[in-house]
Amino acid sequence: LIDRLDEGYEPDTIGVGIVDGIIYGTDEVRSALGDAVQAIVFLRDNIFRAVQLEDLDFSRNLEGQALRLHWDPEELFYMVCKRIRAAYPMERESDVKVWNAITAAELHGREGFKKCLRLTLYRPRDVIALLNSAIEHAHRQNREILIEADFQESSKQISTIRFEDLGKEYASVFPGIAQL
Repeated sequence: LIDRLDEGYEPDTIGVGIVDGIIYGTDEVRSALGDAVQAIVFLRDNIFRAVQLEDLDFSRNLEGQALRLHWDPEELFYMVCKRIRAAYPMERESDVKVWNAITAAELHGREGFKKCLRLTLYRPRDVIALLNSAIEHAHRQNREILIEADFQESSKQISTIRFEDLGKEYASVFPGIAQL
């Protein structure tokens, strides 16, 4: 219902009221239709916290119905290994063995993965973007094994793209930001 909320959303009373109204409205529709519909509302964490602070009935009406997603390094490692298994036909059972199969010795094991993870914002899309870019970088150099330089180069490339995107996004609000 609401897209690009993270770009310019201010958690003021009106903004929180709109989001809160959507949440309550969704719950009312779900209650009225019973098993005929399953309603799910996805909120960014900052928006969820703003609703939590502003809605006096939050703990009574919403708190028990919320499922918070939190990605820790273990879950991200598991996700990456599943993705590697899908991309490369492997019979290895252990996630560590799967990760080790495509990385050089300096990146082996969970500690090697955590080294790569430090180049991200610990979000699934960032980790996937870094991994995909590192694989492309290695393939351009005719390698199947990823080395630390692949991740470093990919990280710089992703960071540059994000920086340019931010400049474009803020240019309409702050003309001349590109020159600064």
